[in-house]
Amino acid sequence: MEITHGRRIHRVTKAALTIVLTLVLAVTTLVSTQQPAEAATRGHGYGTWDNRVGWQGGFIAPDGSMVYCIEPGVDNPSGASVSSGHQSSVVSNTPFGNRTLSADDLAKINFLVTKFGQTNSDREASAVNFAVKYIANPGAMFRSHNWNGSWDLPGYVNWVLFSITGAPEAAAVAARAQELVDAASTITAGPVGGGSGSLTFQVDNHNNYLGTVTMAGTAGSTGTVTLTNGIFTTTGTSTLSGMKANVPYPVTGVPPAEGGALYKISGTGTFTAPGTGWGGAVHVWTTGAQQATAGPGPRTPTQFSVAGIDPADRSVRFQPVVTTTATAFVQPGEHAIDTLTFQTVADSDGLNNSWPRTVAGSYRVVAAEGTLYGPYPDQPAESDVAPADAPVAGHATVSTAVADGPTVTYDVTSDAPLETAGYYTWVWTIDAADQSPATRAYLPDGYSFTDRFGQKAETSITPMQFTVTTEVVEKDVLLSGPAADTATVTPEGLWLQQDGENDPVVGRWDAYYDPRAAEDIDEVAGTMIPEEAVHLGTVTETLISPGTVSTPTELEDGAIQVPASGEGSIVWVFSILRDDQPGTGDYVVEVVDNYGVPTEISTILQPEVTTQAAAGGRIGESIYDTASVSGHLPANGAQLTFDLYKVPMVQNEDGSWDIDYPTTDDDTEVFDDDGASTEFEPGDLSWVCTANNLVATDETGTTVHETGDYRSFDHEVDEHGKYLWVEKLWSIPGTDEDGVPIAERELIHAGGCGVPEEISFALDVKTIAMSDTGATTGIEHGISVWDTARLTGYIPEGGRVNFEAYLVPAGTTMCTADTLAWTSDDVPLDGGFYDKEHPLEVTSEPHTFTPDVDSTLYFVAVTYDALGREVNRGECGDPDETLGLKGQKLIATDGTAAPILVSGALTTLLAGLVIILGARRRARA
Repeated sequence: MEITHGRRIHRVTKAALTIVLTLVLAVTTLVSTQQPAEAATRGHGYGTWDNRVGWQGGFIAPDGSMVYCIEPGVDNPSGASVSSGHQSSVVSNTPFGNRTLSADDLAKINFLVTKFGQTNSDREASAVNFAVKYIANPGAMFRSHNWNGSWDLPGYVNWVLFSITGAPEAAAVAARAQELVDAASTITAGPVGGGSGSLTFQVDNHNNYLGTVTMAGTAGSTGTVTLTNGIFTTTGTSTLSGMKANVPYPVTGVPPAEGGALYKISGTGTFTAPGTGWGGAVHVWTTGAQQATAGPGPRTPTQFSVAGIDPADRSVRFQPVVTTTATAFVQPGEHAIDTLTFQTVADSDGLNNSWPRTVAGSYRVVAAEGTLYGPYPDQPAESDVAPADAPVAGHATVSTAVADGPTVTYDVTSDAPLETAGYYTWVWTIDAADQSPATRAYLPDGYSFTDRFGQKAETSITPMQFTVTTEVVEKDVLLSGPAADTATVTPEGLWLQQDGENDPVVGRWDAYYDPRAAEDIDEVAGTMIPEEAVHLGTVTETLISPGTVSTPTELEDGAIQVPASGEGSIVWVFSILRDDQPGTGDYVVEVVDNYGVPTEISTILQPEVTTQAAAGGRIGESIYDTASVSGHLPANGAQLTFDLYKVPMVQNEDGSWDIDYPTTDDDTEVFDDDGASTEFEPGDLSWVCTANNLVATDETGTTVHETGDYRSFDHEVDEHGKYLWVEKLWSIPGTDEDGVPIAERELIHAGGCGVPEEISFALDVKTIAMSDTGATTGIEHGISVWDTARLTGYIPEGGRVNFEAYLVPAGTTMCTADTLAWTSDDVPLDGGFYDKEHPLEVTSEPHTFTPDVDSTLYFVAVTYDALGREVNRGECGDPDETLGLKGQKLIATDGTAAPILVSGALTTLLAGLVIILGARRRARA
């Protein structure tokens, strides 16, 4: 070892102390051991015995072991060395600082000097020397030998040995020293006396199956324990490896036999003490004030056995119970469903053992029986037991499964369906008498469980189901008027309640307009509304008891209003829907009435309109239309308007006229104002009634509140032609407070365009009466007369003209039925338009009149259309239509003149002569 210059000033003192201590130790040794002290001698290694380098190797202790310095910078132990035995508390005292060695430090030094230090190799011994000092007090070591480098072990070793061994050997020692330090880095100290301990068990007082086991012993020990009559809860096995000392591990009891007997859990195991087998102590040798050295220390045993058993018996008794959750709502006709959860409860001492299992791991089977009580109108009051008079609605039983036991839920169905609305509640019991002998062994004597009656969680509700009959208030309704419906609602069973009050039930009516007649509407499901049906509105009503309810019957009260126009029906559909109910709608079974139920249909009454236009008129005269309104008017009346259209005409190259049909190239289509086209047949005038052909209109019209005849406006004819009337009946919309209509008026009825009764013909007829002689007065007997007519304007297609002749005494004008003397045959008319340059001329057949006195003959030409309407009638007394006839008197049988007979006889005679003369002329010929 090296002695530094700094310590030389203390040599005398130190030498004196050494002498004193040596003497004391010698005396002590002589007294205590009676053995003389011996000096440590130089062993294997490198260095010098002086203080320049010091001995860098081992020393031979008096007991022959190789020991090594643990106090860097202190003198070599050249004096008598004394054994201090195995020391577990060691301090390295040096001029460069002191350091207390830990147990792991001592175990590492013990490992090095024992396994590697007992060597005959100088290199190995020198390396062990440096490794031991590095572990014991590295700070002191690196400050000795005037080393001013970093704390680098190989560098330091080369610095110290270079001058002694040369570079190669110094490097070899340095490398080996680092290897030894690295090898010792994993060494930890174990207990000097080895490990010990025992297994201690704790039994859970609330569940005897549960508890813990702890290896109470040497701290840091780990090992493996095997249980008897138990398993480790975390692994489910009876053996657990890697247990740590003084840590409790949960265990679960496994009874050794079936039958419910008491038992205990026990266990055995083997543990390994902490450390690597090297004791945290070394054999310390002291040499006065010189270097203290360390020799081989103790080895530590690593394994020890443990055992233990429960401090008290474990019980297997358990108390099974069941909790349930019933299906909230059960529809009529369905079975009630209850979901059961099995579990255990504590007894009066707080013991709540787990569900017992067989040795094979199967769960013990527990049977439960349920009784379903009801119906009740309201949630029944909760009580410990069911009332004696509680109605029974059904039963059910269930047993737990051997594979699942209480770890799963069980769905149970009542044996009978629920038909009546109401509240139904379950009560479940578990009775020891109903269990198998194997299960009874685990139950307390006479065990029985019954849950409470009327628990909400165990109650199901069967919703109310209703019978509904419906009937409209009025089978016939008016346009724009109110429509109303009634419904009689009756529950099929109980009316459900909450807190003693009937649950409110909301019913609804949906009203539809259907353009079909009632007899044409098929009855279909109320969820399949026909496409043609138009929803008019919804009315709701809340019921709290059986009875009949109605929708409002007056518009001001919110009644459904019939459309302002349209033929057809009002169809009602009554329903009770979940979504309409306050809160949850599950308390009712939905009711949806059919669409088209006969009692749910009201017929919309219609007004009827027939018209008869003036058949014709001359230029300057007026034509008009007359509408006869009958049937049923809208609730607030109607407006009647008239439109007048003129058929357009076109003149041909030859001067004739035709109707100006708007046609396409193939003459088959006609276009309306909107550009749409439709096929038509010749003579069809439905296309005429457009704005282009409108002559006159009455937009305001006449307000009609009563049935009757209503005349249109008069239209003065200023052009010949064919005129078409169209009558229209409109709704009268309501008004707001300021009198402004709140809606547009709607068309209720419109007459057809070109209806024969709605045609007025504007034409003029010029007539001239004619005779054989051309005379107009003094016409003798036997002369033929006839009438002619020239017609201009629009002549009715299919029309006719006949000529009436009135014979009256001269000087009077009396064209009456009494004076009608003759009517010509009908003269068919070739209908169409005729202008003044091309009039239509017609002539009656000749006729001979034989008045008895001088008389005046008045012709009247009458024009009729195809319907027989009188389109034009000539004037009685028209000069051009008047002829003067001479009368003739005859002698009567009584000697008086008999003009009529004489005249007749003469006429007959003359006719006979004419016939004879004619026959003779023909005979000659």
